[in-house]
Amino acid sequence: MIQKVLHISHLYPSNKAPYAGTFIRDLYRSLNTSLDVKILVPTRFSFNNSTLKDEQDAQRVYYLSIPRQRLARITKFALFNALKAAIQNINPDVVHIHWTFPELMILPEIKKLGIPVVN
Repeated sequence: MIQKVLHISHLYPSNKAPYAGTFIRDLYRSLNTSLDVKILVPTRFSFNNSTLKDEQDAQRVYYLSIPRQRLARITKFALFNALKAAIQNINPDVVHIHWTFPELMILPEIKKLGIPVVN
């Protein structure tokens, strides 16, 4: 039986954009009444990132993003390495990836950890 769900979404309310991704936060809160739900918010490294609203609900994970399509492998590698320790620490029964980019790039690597993934 699924009891622990890890939700990975780069869109989540922050102090800079308080209404961005509020549906993700609402989904988390509704599922969290019957399941143990954790949220990881992958965020491109920047010197002016704002803090998350409701930081007790979500954990921001920074990664290096290279803005060139032909260098997407570097972004994929950096994203997975940034998330891997957090994923293993949470040890979820299932991972929910909400967005195609950039999160879906790491789908094969998460599956290699033996964790089912839904999108």
